[in-house]
Amino acid sequence: MSGPRNLVLVGFMGSGKTTVGKTLSETLALPFADSDAIIAQRAGMSIPEIFALKGEAFFRSLEAAVVQELAQGSGWVIATGGGAVGNPASLQALLTGNYAVWLHAPLACLVERATAEGKRPLLAGGQALQRAESLLMQRSPLYAQAHLVVRADQDVKRICRVIASAWQRAKETERKMERVRVGLGRHSYDITIGSGLLEQLPQMLNMKPGRTLVVSDNHVAQLYGERLLQALQKAGWEPTLHTFVAGEAAKNLQTLEQIYAACAEARLERSSPIFALGGGVVGDVAGFAAATYLRGIPFIQVPTTLLAQVDSSVGGKVAVNLPMGKNLAGAFYQPRAVYADVGLLSSLPLRELRSGLAEVIKHGFIADPALYSFVAEHLEDILSYDAEALTVCVSRSCDIKRGVVEQDEKESGLRESLNFGHTVAHAVEVVSGYGAYTHGEAVAIGMVTAAYLSQPLGLPPAAVDHLIQVLSKAGLPVSAPDLSISDLLAVMRHDKKVRDGQVRFVLSPAVGQVTTGMAVDMAQVRAALERQHGGGG
Repeated sequence: MSGPRNLVLVGFMGSGKTTVGKTLSETLALPFADSDAIIAQRAGMSIPEIFALKGEAFFRSLEAAVVQELAQGSGWVIATGGGAVGNPASLQALLTGNYAVWLHAPLACLVERATAEGKRPLLAGGQALQRAESLLMQRSPLYAQAHLVVRADQDVKRICRVIASAWQRAKETERKMERVRVGLGRHSYDITIGSGLLEQLPQMLNMKPGRTLVVSDNHVAQLYGERLLQALQKAGWEPTLHTFVAGEAAKNLQTLEQIYAACAEARLERSSPIFALGGGVVGDVAGFAAATYLRGIPFIQVPTTLLAQVDSSVGGKVAVNLPMGKNLAGAFYQPRAVYADVGLLSSLPLRELRSGLAEVIKHGFIADPALYSFVAEHLEDILSYDAEALTVCVSRSCDIKRGVVEQDEKESGLRESLNFGHTVAHAVEVVSGYGAYTHGEAVAIGMVTAAYLSQPLGLPPAAVDHLIQVLSKAGLPVSAPDLSISDLLAVMRHDKKVRDGQVRFVLSPAVGQVTTGMAVDMAQVRAALERQHGGGG
């Protein structure tokens, strides 16, 4: 058998390694081995009994022997105990010649599952959540060395489909990659799309190794920070990791100042790059830091969300928020390169994947009927984090945005066409308080409104119905009946595109076509929203 010998599952207690492992064993027709079950069998007593009668040290010695023995075998699906990675020799054995998968989930979910499954020696004695948090902090950097991170708080069949697909790709000798060239003269760059790029990234960079700063948020850094640092170090780089608290609230001048300080402490020079590892917020603030530190240093995007891979990482718009509004301090500053590793998307919550998919659907609807049809036909694959399907979505979306950016880098006109659905989306976000709906969910709602408003321009009713059907099957909302239409209209009346009391919409006279700056009377907007939301307001 070519490629890795065994498929190894690692992760904290409660992550479902045994359940997932048994299902994978059936799916892949490979024998299953559970290290904890083998330990209990050899000791002649249960794991809690080993802890109680022999102590943790005795258990860990047995565990190390069993895990290292299993890791040297071939053709197995192996579920390890939560603490198995704590032994350096065991971790090295699991990672060498095998394909390791970290089943990752939020702490509260893990503790709830673990305590529901039965007695856990390490969580006994009260304060289980605090004890679990401490253990997880110790173990996460070790889990993070796995080859794949998969979100474990979802349907087992979906988890197994993601892992099985990745396992098959891992056995292939060649990795398939797509490249999109953004032609902007001396500011041109490549967008590289594929699975497993993180470790290959330093070799693909056309840059002399030196000091560099990796900027990430605390969530993404926990999953992928160590892997990127190790890959850079192996290639001769001297990387420093700087993190900030995840979320839109961190996209501010204070975070920017902290990144400047980290640049200075890392002694970056004008040729020293910043790597932005994360979603749109990380890309925006790290990009703005790169644009302004030493009057501009290289900037490399490593987007980890679908939304960032298909949208915010491409085009060079970087900014931070001010108390007076979003993105008020920013610049147009193109990255040196973009590496969209679709394999990193498997750690995304399903809701975030769907949110990014809304932008893909938008790109297809306004500019690429073939992409729109592909999404409609491959929704199950996309929502199962299939790397090949996601590569198609990302590469075609990037190509669409490339064409727009090349013609309108500084957003003087044509780039507005990408805002299909965004006028209503912005109102939905404002009225709902920036939290009830993700950006992608708001865009999905806005696209339906824009589609209704496009019918007088020639968009067939069947096309509107089909858009609603695709969005619904993707798990995206097509209306916001909980929001007042009057409130939505009030926000739209203050939109920057209002002229003479009329909102200027981006509309679509036909699938694959888009028209910007279309004046729409507010009465028409109200009628479209009432039709869409099924009521007044």
